[in-house]
Amino acid sequence: MSINLGGIAKGYALDYAAKQLKQRFGFERGFIDIGGNALALPEPPPPKQTAGQPFSFRNLFTRMGLRETPYSAGIRNPFSSDPSSICGIVTLQNEAISTSGSYERYLMINGKRYSHIINPKTGYPVENMLSVTVIAPSGMDSDVLSTAIFVAGPEFALEFHEKNPDFRALIFQLNPQDPSKVQSFVIGEGFDFSVPEVPVPQSEASTGQEQERPDSPAQEEIKTQPYHEDKIPSIRAASTGPGLTGSGILWNTAIMIDSVDL
Repeated sequence: MSINLGGIAKGYALDYAAKQLKQRFGFERGFIDIGGNALALPEPPPPKQTAGQPFSFRNLFTRMGLRETPYSAGIRNPFSSDPSSICGIVTLQNEAISTSGSYERYLMINGKRYSHIINPKTGYPVENMLSVTVIAPSGMDSDVLSTAIFVAGPEFALEFHEKNPDFRALIFQLNPQDPSKVQSFVIGEGFDFSVPEVPVPQSEASTGQEQERPDSPAQEEIKTQPYHEDKIPSIRAASTGPGLTGSGILWNTAIMIDSVDL
């Protein structure tokens, strides 16, 4: 057994990279990704040019009258093996985002999945929790809190939010009383998502017969935000493992990160 700083180190590195990009290179606009943890710089992304229309000053002036759109990041479907499969989107600006999940690093024993995140009170892997996505003012805060909430649960997240309203979270967990259903907990605003459904086990799916399934949809929404198509930003990043990855608003940002002495 080994102990490392995986629950906080990437958040610290993200904050350090953002600080260097702003102080040394003057970057105020961009979306930075370090090993899955991401941070949106203070300035919003520039307006996208209207599809099919060539650039012109007329178009530029038209775009200048539009409301600036914040960055957005995709939230990984915890049941999908495809890193690009997302079940939701969250907006962020001058904030960091981190996701702790049990869908990539786990161990199967006698048909039961054991997460890589250990509950320090019991010494055993955390049960029923699927993923926790946290948006916070800094990379370190989001990194620490996503892991802490994964262990301590939604009650701790709600209690923490009362004293720290600038923190937001989206939590997916299996219903302890009925593991065929997924519970969702939303803390804060800016989330647009659909609750993922528990997939049919391979052994059942391979029989070729229609299986008995729970009432559709197999989910419980404890608290959700309504879906508003006009509020979905155009820039997305997809989640992989305990964090997010994807295209940034400025590729120069990603390139410059490699030259920063971390």
